[in-house]
Amino acid sequence: MPKVATLHAKSDLLKVASVVATIPACFLLFSGGFVLVHFWLVYAARDLFLFGVLPLVGGVCWLIFAAWFSSKAVGAASLWDSIGLVALRALGAIAVASIGAVVMKMKGR
Repeated sequence: MPKVATLHAKSDLLKVASVVATIPACFLLFSGGFVLVHFWLVYAARDLFLFGVLPLVGGVCWLIFAAWFSSKAVGAASLWDSIGLVALRALGAIAVASIGAVVMKMKGR
């Protein structure tokens, strides 16, 4: 009889929590970066800080939070290993969203 993989409920839950915590990180990083790139000449410094810098800082905090979940799920030796993995996941999602936005703009929607 073949061996059946055992389910590690805590590990799986932490992996899901890591992915869920990556979602607001992607949104905050994208929106903060968008404001800083597109409106840095138009907005006042106060507005750039509120709508650009603070979302970027919040996104980084969410990334660290997601990396902490990921490191606990896989039993990583250091948090830095998981930060790289989660940051790569977030940057990939942001890249796909950016390409989708460009394609939608080219279609005229």
